[in-house]
Amino acid sequence: MPRVPKVLLARTITRVTFYQWLALERCAFKGLLAFLELDGSLPDPIPTRASLVGTFYHRAMEVALTAETEAEVEQILESEIKKLQSTVSRWPHLRRAGSVSGWDEINNAFTLATQMASNRHTVGSVDSVLVEKELCSRNGLLIGRPDYFLVARDRAKLLEYKSSKIRDDLGDPNEDHINQLRFYSALIVDRYEVVQIDARIESLSGDSYEVAITRKEAKEFAARVAATIEVVNRSAAQDREFTHLTKPSNENCAFCESRILCAPFKREQDRIGLEGENFVLEGVIKKCDLDSALKIAAVTVADDYRKALVTLIIPTSGCEKIGVGLRTLFVNLRRHGGELVWGHTSRVLSCG
Repeated sequence: MPRVPKVLLARTITRVTFYQWLALERCAFKGLLAFLELDGSLPDPIPTRASLVGTFYHRAMEVALTAETEAEVEQILESEIKKLQSTVSRWPHLRRAGSVSGWDEINNAFTLATQMASNRHTVGSVDSVLVEKELCSRNGLLIGRPDYFLVARDRAKLLEYKSSKIRDDLGDPNEDHINQLRFYSALIVDRYEVVQIDARIESLSGDSYEVAITRKEAKEFAARVAATIEVVNRSAAQDREFTHLTKPSNENCAFCESRILCAPFKREQDRIGLEGENFVLEGVIKKCDLDSALKIAAVTVADDYRKALVTLIIPTSGCEKIGVGLRTLFVNLRRHGGELVWGHTSRVLSCG
């Protein structure tokens, strides 16, 4: 049974990707995850349909921009779909969504990629055309891999692909996506003598929007990233418990890998509006009643954070290495009414 690792210390942050910086801005503890020294490994994250679609979409766009022919695009993406199906087949919660070849998002990405390959043409007077090229700022603080960028004389074109919605309910562009364009623009102006980046977000749905980012704006954003890193490094050195760095909320905590390490989340989880399989239950097991006929068990846990005895019905396969008196963490639970319920992605971790 996997074990919940203990946090030993936080290493000084010396460089960040865009998503690490975004996490640091919203909840420093969440952003620190990649920089924590643990006494063991975190459990492997469970894939979701959204994450798999996003990965495939980015791969499809990369292939569309780099493959020699439309036929090569089709061949590569058909191979990628087989790999994706292999992953989906290993997870019960994904198998419920049916064959990958029937997912609309995958078919749309495949069609878009072949169309792009067919329509692709050479751009004149180009100094650099780079797809999924890793960039690092000269001071080493920022690192990233834009989906596509092109440098022509003193201007650059930047393109990012998104499989999810790119606007809010009012129709305004997603601010996180704009900040991602600013982050990559900061990397580009640090490496190339350009005065402006014409940046564009394209959604798998067909929606898109553009924004022009000047060299000055990009450098100001790089300074903002550096300031965030400095503040978090200073704050992390003040308290080894790191609880002062947490900001439990629906947005910050949903599907966050840090949940199993975060005491404030465990205390606040029932009050922040979470939905789906995002809840955890931690404490010493007081009772475990097996029902061999139904292949289930009623496990009663003394939950330290809820200050209550909580009974959870789990499949007997989850009981193999748990026992009365052992401290255990049940993750990826959902709520039904006032009760915690075992879900498709739920698992058991040892706190020993």
